[in-house]
Amino acid sequence: MLDRIAAAVEGSRRLLWRIAGGLALALALAGIVLPLVPTTPFLLLAAWCLARGSRRWHDWLISHPRFGPPIRQWSEHRAISRTGKMLAGVGMLGAVAVTAAFGATADILLIQAGVMGLVALFIFTRPSPPGA
Repeated sequence: MLDRIAAAVEGSRRLLWRIAGGLALALALAGIVLPLVPTTPFLLLAAWCLARGSRRWHDWLISHPRFGPPIRQWSEHRAISRTGKMLAGVGMLGAVAVTAAFGATADILLIQAGVMGLVALFIFTRPSPPGA
């Protein structure tokens, strides 16, 4: 009886991890076409969730020719590619510019610029992957 309950709980837990991984992957895919939605953080989150929910889906994600490299670079070296850093920087500058263009108040712009600045500091202080 306890074994069946434990198996049901484990199955439910794995299902929730798969759902969370799928949602994170959907947000990453949205980030490909929406300029203000980050792609790589959601890919990393999807890989983390799927590692707990489905080894097969996790393996598919990290071996994918487009999505796999940034995940592997981060998990193996805690590194972000130069291209990724530049795209992140341009995206953050673009986000602040769009906010300003829509007439946001100075305090909103300062808060946004401060948060973006801290994120940029984190991103640009990460190493680039070996051989890049």
